[in-house]
Amino acid sequence: MENIKVIVGLGSCGIAAGANKVYDKIKDIKQRDKLNIELEKTSCVGMCYNEPLLEIYDETGYYLYGNIDENITNDIIENHIKNNNPVNDYLISYKPASEKNDLKFSKEEDKTFSLSQVKIVLRNCGYINPESIDDYEARQGYQSIKKIADEKIASEEVIKTIMDSGLRGRGGGGFPTGLKWKFASNYKSDEKYIICNADEGDPGAFMDRSVLEGDPHSVLEGMTIGAYAIEATHGVIYCRAEYPLAIKRLNIALKQAREKGYLGKNILGIKNFNFDIQIKEGAGAFVCGEETALIASVEGKRGMPRKRPPFPAEAGLWDKPTNINNVETFANVPWIILNGSKKFAKYGTEKSKGTKVFALAGKVKHSGLVEVPMGVTLRDIIFK
Repeated sequence: MENIKVIVGLGSCGIAAGANKVYDKIKDIKQRDKLNIELEKTSCVGMCYNEPLLEIYDETGYYLYGNIDENITNDIIENHIKNNNPVNDYLISYKPASEKNDLKFSKEEDKTFSLSQVKIVLRNCGYINPESIDDYEARQGYQSIKKIADEKIASEEVIKTIMDSGLRGRGGGGFPTGLKWKFASNYKSDEKYIICNADEGDPGAFMDRSVLEGDPHSVLEGMTIGAYAIEATHGVIYCRAEYPLAIKRLNIALKQAREKGYLGKNILGIKNFNFDIQIKEGAGAFVCGEETALIASVEGKRGMPRKRPPFPAEAGLWDKPTNINNVETFANVPWIILNGSKKFAKYGTEKSKGTKVFALAGKVKHSGLVEVPMGVTLRDIIFK
C-alpha cells in the first residue's frame, strides 16, 4: 500500500508502558525492509489504560491499536502494513475510508470513554506532533493571536470576550479569568508579568503535564493573548523539574514560536507589543502551587505564601503587576478567541462554563484523561 502514516503515542504514560521500544521497532523495520511509511510521534490521547498506542492511516482508513509491545508491533507491520490484514485482537477503533460515519469501536467501554467527552483543552493532544509548530498551525494554531492582530482587536475587547465566556480558573480557586485579567490591566507599570502555574502538586494529577507534553503551543498562545490583554512584557512558565518531557517540548515550542514571530518584538506587527516567555523549574514543593509562594520561588526566595493585599495583580513578581493562571486555563483561551464566548458558554452549568479535564488514577478501570462539560457528575466520570 502507498501513503501509509504510522503514529506512536510518546507521552510520559506511553513511554512508561514501552512506547519508545515500539517506536524504535517500527523505525528499525522501516529501514531494514525499506518500507514506504511515514513514521511520526504524538502524545497522550487520554487512553492511558490502553498504552502503548499505535495509529495507522492508510488508503483503507484509520486504525488505532492499543496494549501492544514489540512483538505485537511486528505482527501489525507484517499483517496490516504489508498485507492489508488488520490485527483485530489489539484493534481499539477504526474508520473505513469508504464511510463517513463516526469511529467504530471493538469494545463498548472504549466507545463510551471516548465519545462522552468534549475536547477543548485537549483538542490537539494525541492528534499532532507536539514538537512541530506546523502541526499546531494546521489545526488553527496561532489563528487567535493572528485574528487579534489582523482585526486590530483592542485589549479591552479581548478581556471582555474572556469575561463573557464565563471561563474560570482551572487551578482550583475558580476565580473568573476575565476579571482577573481586568484587575491586572488596571494597574499601569513599565513592566508587567504573566505567569503560567504548571506546578501540579496534587497526588495523581497529570492534566497540566499532559497538555504541556501534547500541545505546548496552545499554552504559549494563551499566554501571549493574556499578555496582550494586560500589556505584560514578560512571561514565566513555572514547571516542576519532575516533568522533563514537558520542559523539553516547551523549550522546543518556545524556539519555534520565536522563529515564526509569535514571540519577541512587535509580535505579528502589533506596535509596541513586545513579549517573551521563559521557563522556571520548580523543586516540587506543594506549597509553590499557591500564587504568592510561586512568585517567591521564581524570585529565588523560599517558597512561602505572603499576606494579601497587595494581590499579585497590583504587586506580584518583582513587585510589578502580575497575572497568574494555570496550564488548563491558558489552553482554553485561544479556542475562546477563535470560536467566540457564546460557543464556549454553551457548555457547562449556569455558574461554571466550559469543560474540565480530569485525571483518573489509582484503583480505576480506565486510568487516563477525560475532558467533560462542567456539571457532569463524578459518578459518570469514574464509572462510565
